[in-house]
Amino acid sequence: APEYPTVEGFTFLGWYPEGVFSGPYWDFATDTMPDVESGQMTMLSAGYPIYDVTFESNGGTPVDPVLDVVDGSKITAPEAPTRTGHEFAGWFSDVELETPWDFASDEVESDLTLYAAWDIDTFTITFNSNGASVGGTIEPQTIEYGALIDEPSVFKNDFVLEGWFAYDGETEFEWIFPTMTVDQNWELYAKWIPRYDVFFFADGTLFDQINGIQQGYPVAYDPGIPTKTGYTFSHWTANDGYESFEIDL
Repeated sequence: APEYPTVEGFTFLGWYPEGVFSGPYWDFATDTMPDVESGQMTMLSAGYPIYDVTFESNGGTPVDPVLDVVDGSKITAPEAPTRTGHEFAGWFSDVELETPWDFASDEVESDLTLYAAWDIDTFTITFNSNGASVGGTIEPQTIEYGALIDEPSVFKNDFVLEGWFAYDGETEFEWIFPTMTVDQNWELYAKWIPRYDVFFFADGTLFDQINGIQQGYPVAYDPGIPTKTGYTFSHWTANDGYESFEIDL
């Protein structure tokens, strides 16, 4: 066997037949040359280990592997993957994401998988309580991408909370706290429905009352039937400030 060559930074593995860097090494003790009369010739080439580097993007866009990296070589950092709601935070050589890979100095010495690390995006949620008498000033919430918002507790005298609403630039919509998740900064604003007290008078005397009826809703309350000697009760009437009219409870 000839004296093996030396290349700084590499380990010589053996001689490969036919110049192909794969398959079994040439065994000088047993391998023989082909028949000279056939006109064939065997060329032996020095072989050095080569490795593949693959990338696990951990939910991000795929990254092509780097193949046939010569032992002890450095590789160029690939284009960073992308992932909705996250910022790329670098490549690591361990699945626990504890050891960052330095493309400027780290060398490939075996087959290798590099793992992507991500920082999750956070967003600011602000609230406009629209005059709530309790809980009127609400601190903004910092919410991670894909997380739920904590619904504020608010109260406004003589009103019922219809819900919290948002505007996406085109459409107003109600925010459903148990199911909707955060994907950007939002301002949520409270909508209130007035509520009223209804008083029932019989011949100028308060007969009954019900409190807190929401605007636009039926009274849905039966105060009972007042009595008056010599008369039979007919119906209740209301006055809107202009005229009296019969009402259907």
